[in-house]
Amino acid sequence: MASVQSIVGIAKPKAAQSSAPFLAWPGWPHLRYAAALSAANALWFALVFGGMDFLTAHRTFRVPVHFPAELSIPFVPVMTVFYMSLYLLFLMAPFVLRTRREFRAIVVTLAVMILCAGIGFLLFPANLAFPQPREEDLGIWAALFHLADWLNLTYNLLPSLHVAFA
Repeated sequence: MASVQSIVGIAKPKAAQSSAPFLAWPGWPHLRYAAALSAANALWFALVFGGMDFLTAHRTFRVPVHFPAELSIPFVPVMTVFYMSLYLLFLMAPFVLRTRREFRAIVVTLAVMILCAGIGFLLFPANLAFPQPREEDLGIWAALFHLADWLNLTYNLLPSLHVAFA
């Protein structure tokens, strides 16, 4: 029996058949290009993320961004590893997005997300009531946790750039 598409003359789209591997060496020129764009985007991130945190530190208005029940969620230090794993995705990008057009598209997308988040940080200057974990509770994850905590700054919590970037 003939399908409706064949009767009306609509061609079925062919499945994309790419023989290119998911991860591959992009070549030094592409890595240099990716590094330059990544450095520019990192500067943009530092300006927006750091700038909004600085501005919010000088404001008194704060928005609570947690539910009271969330304060009873136990702290699991090893989860810092998963939280920090996002940075591996950035390192993988040039090995997955191997054309300048693809890599430029992701960098522009990230830059727009950073801009939107910066606006959100100003509109919703967050306030968290979570207590700092005790040093002895951090165990072997202390150094990684402190790095993550330092990178997070203080007020840039909503929207979550980790969620947006992932």
